[in-house]
Amino acid sequence: MPDWRKWLECARKEMKGWQDDGVYKSVKWEDMDKSAPLIRFIEIWTRKYMTNLQGEVVLEKYKLRCAAMGNFINHLYSAFEVYAPSCGADATRVFLAVSVESSHTPRSLDVSQAYTNAKEENLIYSIPPTFAVLCAMDDEFLEEFRKTLLEMSDKELRAMGDVTKKRPDS
Repeated sequence: MPDWRKWLECARKEMKGWQDDGVYKSVKWEDMDKSAPLIRFIEIWTRKYMTNLQGEVVLEKYKLRCAAMGNFINHLYSAFEVYAPSCGADATRVFLAVSVESSHTPRSLDVSQAYTNAKEENLIYSIPPTFAVLCAMDDEFLEEFRKTLLEMSDKELRAMGDVTKKRPDS
């Protein structure tokens, strides 16, 4: 990926937000309550585009969001108050009508909703997302690691993927 440094910067920004907001606490495997669910995250990596004043579509920013995979949570154990905050169709229509009437062109518009929110009061563990591990590495190491990966054969890469999917013993 030619723009890997921008993706890394994006991941570090997301990780800093997690740290600043106290989103997680690291726990040793042996200290975990084995009856609590262990979930994974899905990482949503996107490029956001906008139309500039010349009418050209240009890359605005790189964005990473991480969502808990709720299919790993027992619905009886967890979140009863689930909601999906999103921009309703009526609000979108009003916004677009006002934009057209006032001859203003929105720079960008993003009203999609890819997740739901819930107030969670039960203990849930997660496997750290990939980007958390990447953020802990320095740029020089990642550059060398990237070069090594680019030189590996497909067979070697597949074997490496099989190793990373194994559940930790400790």
